[in-house]
Amino acid sequence: MQEPAQDKSSAVEPCDIVLIGASGDLAQTKILPALFSLKCRGFMPPTARIFGFSRTPLEDAEFRRVATEHLTCRYAPPESCGAQMDDFLSRCTTWQALTIPRTPSSICTPE
Repeated sequence: MQEPAQDKSSAVEPCDIVLIGASGDLAQTKILPALFSLKCRGFMPPTARIFGFSRTPLEDAEFRRVATEHLTCRYAPPESCGAQMDDFLSRCTTWQALTIPRTPSSICTPE
């Protein structure tokens, strides 16, 4: 297991991540675990936030609960795994995207 990086994230601060399709399988099973891995290895700034957008109504608590099912502490020392996970999940917020009806007149109407 590699030691967490000490100062790899300083060049990218501030940093926020927008995750489109946050309630989807790809976000939950691949993207969020990859972001958590980056955080554990020191590649995510300590102030970085993750904003998840989805068409499906999704409360922050539910989003975090589902994400927890797929996060692993492969890169976090066992004694700090819980704290790392709590810190990561506290940065995650969800928003429901507005659904705008698309009609033929609204798609290509010149101004």
